[in-house]
Amino acid sequence: MAALNVAAARPVSTAEDAGALSPRMIQQLRDVDQKPLSNHFYSEEEKAGLVEFMNNEISTNINPRSDEIFEEVKKGVILGQLLNKIKADALPKVPNASSNPFEVLENHKAVLDGARKIGATIVNVGPEDLRDGTPHLVLGVFWQLVRFGLLKRVATLSGDTLGLPPEQILLQWANIHLRNSGYNKAVMNFGADLKDGEVLIRLLHQLAPNECSLDLLNITDPLERAKRILAIAEKLGCRKFITEEDITKGNGRLNVAFLATLFTAYPDMGEKSRVRALEAEVSALNTEVQTLRTDLDGSRRQIQVMRGENMVLQTEVEGLRQQAELMQADQQAASSEFTVATQKILADTRKTMEDMQAQQQAELKRLQEESNARHQAEISELNKKHEAALGMMRSTFQNELEREKSESAKAIGELQRLLAEAIEREKRIKLSIVSEDMQGFLYKKGKKSGNKMQKRLFVMRGEYIMYYKDSHDMSKPAGSIYIITLNKVSMLDDVTTAKYAGSKSYKFGFEMHSAEQNRVYFVVAETEDERKQWINAIKNNQRRYATRKSLQELLASELPAGVLNAPPTTPREGQPPQ
Repeated sequence: MAALNVAAARPVSTAEDAGALSPRMIQQLRDVDQKPLSNHFYSEEEKAGLVEFMNNEISTNINPRSDEIFEEVKKGVILGQLLNKIKADALPKVPNASSNPFEVLENHKAVLDGARKIGATIVNVGPEDLRDGTPHLVLGVFWQLVRFGLLKRVATLSGDTLGLPPEQILLQWANIHLRNSGYNKAVMNFGADLKDGEVLIRLLHQLAPNECSLDLLNITDPLERAKRILAIAEKLGCRKFITEEDITKGNGRLNVAFLATLFTAYPDMGEKSRVRALEAEVSALNTEVQTLRTDLDGSRRQIQVMRGENMVLQTEVEGLRQQAELMQADQQAASSEFTVATQKILADTRKTMEDMQAQQQAELKRLQEESNARHQAEISELNKKHEAALGMMRSTFQNELEREKSESAKAIGELQRLLAEAIEREKRIKLSIVSEDMQGFLYKKGKKSGNKMQKRLFVMRGEYIMYYKDSHDMSKPAGSIYIITLNKVSMLDDVTTAKYAGSKSYKFGFEMHSAEQNRVYFVVAETEDERKQWINAIKNNQRRYATRKSLQELLASELPAGVLNAPPTTPREGQPPQ
């Protein structure tokens, strides 16, 4: 088969030329392809492809489906033979088998140095790793050598004379075959553009139409497509390194190896495509030359017209220049006359303004003196009227003050009498109020305890309910409830109690609503009798202390401020003074 001349096969449309990648894009492709196997997992298909490549290159007979390759690498010979086959001057000498561990280690070091010398990316791999046969590191070095060998073969078979990178040659080769098949979309990379399998199906159909049908494009499942693609590649003897999962995941490194294997088997484009490309390019160049000639003739005619217009413009400019000189002379004469007239007008205006300013100052002084005299007389008259009004107001205020004092004394005496009666009435009411105190354990749902029920000691003294965490330490309550503010104390049924408590073991619940504190206290007693006793006691104390509070509010509303605590001036009959 004839070799591919990439320079001669340049496509007509640069928009379709996927081979014309920028250096940055080519470097990105190389970065993807040169990544070593950095994890501890590897593909059996990839291992088998690497071993088959080595068997073909150096005539070994290692089973691709076994782990024999790792044992062979440990000996320190086989990688050196492969490197020497791929690049003859990469090693100073071909390593020989040795039982000396130091010589084996030196052979491994020479292989790694030689691989780096030819441009392979060797990262975090030492001679000891090869001596130990660490699988993922051995295959990482293996892949770098095989990749170099594959791409070197691509460059050789292509007949490239421009020094293009092998990856770019592969993209050009693929895109030329795709265009020859009538597919206009260009392949720009070895990953995402190959994931769905369409490009590979069209490429195989173009290379081997009897083996690959375009009917495969009707398969919608990408993984099934990839399986059919590799089955065809196996018939062609080109299934190396890659699995269907590698294709669908867009494995750039293995796709490069797969396309390089296809290229090795089918490096030719065919003469017809090269002739069509050259004919199209020549036709495009002829059209472009004809267009340039037409544009040149038009430009010459425009130059002639512009020359004539330029001469006319020069004549007009000269006439305008002469007119400008005459206008400048006239303007200078008119400017001199205007300056003299302007100076005279300015002098007359300045004299008129000075006279007007003197007249305005004299008139202003006269008006100011008249205004001062008039204002002085008005102020004197107003002062007299003000003094008379103040005298009348003082007399009236004094009379009203005396009358208010007399009435206030009478009112205070009456209020003090009422106060004494109220105090006596309050004492009698206090004697009738006997608080109903209680003490016992209740379960309470707290705000900061994750909504769990907690056992607390509840103590009701007078109008307050206090609850304590520790029944042995009652120096400071955990909280208190002012029963006068409770607007509702109600019993809960067992279902509602279990729902609020979060457990059916709690049954005898009741709740206390405090509108003033904007809070609902949910508590549970241990027995039905205890629940009833607490509810009755709370309601009884509410009634008693609500009556006292109402009396205090009544007294406060009847008496003025400061009088409630003042002693009465006259004691009631039969009582000692307070």
